[in-house]
Amino acid sequence: MLMMKTTLKTKFIRYMIPSVLAQWVYTLYNMVDGIFVARGVNEIALTAVNMAFPFLTFLFAVSITFAVGTSTFAALRIGKNMEEESGRSSGKEKGVGEERGICKERGTGKEKGADKEKEIAGEKDTASALFMQDIVVQLILSIVIVGICLPRIPDIAVLLGAKDQDIRMYLIEYLHWIVPFSGAFLLSYTFEILLKTDGYPRKAMQIVTTGAVLNIFLDWLFVIRLERGVAGAAFATSLSQITVTILYCVHFARAAGALHFCRFVPEPRMILKEAYNGFSAGINEFSAGLITVIFNHVITAFLTEQALVSYAMTSYINNIVICSITGISQGAQPLISTYYGRKDKESTNILKVYLFRASMLFGIISFLLCFFFGKEYILFYLKPEEEELIRYSLKVFREFTASFLFAGFNLATVGYFTAVVQSGKAFFISICRSLAMLCLSLLVLILILGGAGVFWAPLLSEMICMLFSVFLMKKKAGRLYDSTQD
Repeated sequence: MLMMKTTLKTKFIRYMIPSVLAQWVYTLYNMVDGIFVARGVNEIALTAVNMAFPFLTFLFAVSITFAVGTSTFAALRIGKNMEEESGRSSGKEKGVGEERGICKERGTGKEKGADKEKEIAGEKDTASALFMQDIVVQLILSIVIVGICLPRIPDIAVLLGAKDQDIRMYLIEYLHWIVPFSGAFLLSYTFEILLKTDGYPRKAMQIVTTGAVLNIFLDWLFVIRLERGVAGAAFATSLSQITVTILYCVHFARAAGALHFCRFVPEPRMILKEAYNGFSAGINEFSAGLITVIFNHVITAFLTEQALVSYAMTSYINNIVICSITGISQGAQPLISTYYGRKDKESTNILKVYLFRASMLFGIISFLLCFFFGKEYILFYLKPEEEELIRYSLKVFREFTASFLFAGFNLATVGYFTAVVQSGKAFFISICRSLAMLCLSLLVLILILGGAGVFWAPLLSEMICMLFSVFLMKKKAGRLYDSTQD
């Protein structure tokens, strides 16, 4: 038992760390753009770049909706196959495959050797078919998104909250170099998730890190050196995503693991099942961007342009923390799904404990760092002589980030329910924390405190959602294998 726990913990950490780092990288793309634009252009341009973040999270949310669904069902199928094999084989349990694909050959009898090889090959073919179907879906969606959004960029800028003319012009300029490359954003995120499912978490981390370093260099080159402003920052981000997508394609073209490019027969019903199961993960991903849109509109209505600048800086950290905890869930998902598919209740519960502990601890530590080192962070964007804006921004920063104390539990709940195919419960918590309870909290606090209550709303929303999360987790406990669907 001790050895099994140690092995599970090692696997959890090996999958979790690359997932969190990947989330940091995707969030840092926009954050790095903001830092260079604030230094190379002005603070209004910084606000505009921050307003573009919801569109980027929309792209990632679309991507993750199908990628997580694909990953979950592939892992469940593989886990069921492993469970069946272990019942026929006297060999030791090998668990989740690492670094060379999840499926590995088992069995000691010569008589059954050929059958096992065919069975394993069939699992690989099925996984690759799901993989290819997901890629084709993402390509079709990217064409639709570009076709709809490209002619309507000015309208999208207004929808994102850019009512001020100067901010709107910067935002339109930024989006003109993001929207045409939407396909690269969708595919890069999809490839990253499925590369981890294929058993290559380290390689996924290496590729996204390469993209981040390239983005920083290109931001410096285009914004500072060549003085191309927000357009240069946007092109740097898009070019980085294209490069990362090419690197992923090289890996899957080599067919090194279970997933590779291949011919497939479309399964429309499976596409719908994958989208349904991954929808809560997509909502989770989009929540940071959705919150940005909501707050931009509320701040414009009840506060000042100074508050928009303060929120822009706060928003970047909120995005990093929320996406990081989401990364913890994404790292745990293929492991939990695989053991859940094997009907290994004990291992599934151990991984669930790791997921909740890591998520909650990350949220608490993040709040403490923000509370004590908030001023140092704000000075990345503002000059020391802007004392009044620094003081106000620090106040906003501390109020908003108090929500991290409870966000970890809620996001872990969503991740766990997604991994065990309890899609309805996962969706309920996601929509509560990202929209329903947040809007209700904003309404109540504005009625009571006026504009001063705006930045306390995330804390109240997360506290209410945590009550729902606790209730649903207790309801699920003890009947882990009663069903695989809601």
